[in-house]
Amino acid sequence: MIYQIINGSGYPVVHIHNVSDGSLLRSINLDYCNFEGGEKENYKEDFKRITLEKNNRFVDYSFKAARITFTLDYSQLIEVGMTDNIEWIYYYHSLPDLYFIRLQPRSDVISRQFEVRIDGEYSLGKLPDNIGHTDTVITFITTETVGKQFTNLDYTSIRMNFFIHN
Repeated sequence: MIYQIINGSGYPVVHIHNVSDGSLLRSINLDYCNFEGGEKENYKEDFKRITLEKNNRFVDYSFKAARITFTLDYSQLIEVGMTDNIEWIYYYHSLPDLYFIRLQPRSDVISRQFEVRIDGEYSLGKLPDNIGHTDTVITFITTETVGKQFTNLDYTSIRMNFFIHN
């Protein structure tokens, strides 16, 4: 099967860990994001930059990695069960001495997980005629600069035997 995307196509999963021993307390599955806003990953490269006086040329050095921001957009529609899940994430986030959060952006790529903090504000609107909620967008940011860890499922889903045993 040829995939037209990288990094998987599953739903987001938030893993809650105990700070004391790193053990997994619970995992919270989130719904797929709305079609228009979707799930976005933004990468801000972390490096030092100087501008040369002679010709105003940029010189970049001391590249570290990227700070990744994950935006989960449920602004069109969010169900009550999802608002409960997000409220639990905010609860664990409010106790950083006890818990830390790891985001798995897509459930089908287990190896791609990042320690994150919530970034930004939280809104909850109500659709007309009481048919659901709207305006919810949750944003996570990595706690430190990390590699992007791009995963191409065309390569990882095919078993390749590189070693031949006689």
